[in-house]
Amino acid sequence: MANVAGTLLLGYSATRLQERLPVSAWRRPLLGTGLCGAFTTFSTMQLEVLRLLGAGRVGLLGVFLATALVRRVRMLA
Repeated sequence: MANVAGTLLLGYSATRLQERLPVSAWRRPLLGTGLCGAFTTFSTMQLEVLRLLGAGRVGLLGVFLATALVRRVRMLA
């Protein structure tokens, strides 16, 4: 649902920016690539994380360990 909502928002904002509003160098990348891209990518990542955890895979263990290592090194410094 989030990806469908993101694509609807992307289509609306891109058309609106192109055809109805004054030309702007920052609006299109901000709304299209930034907002819509982050919205749909984050929802996809959440789904994949839940699938990995549900399947008993420890694919995120590396991220957890690297984060813990960086925090520990920073605390020692």
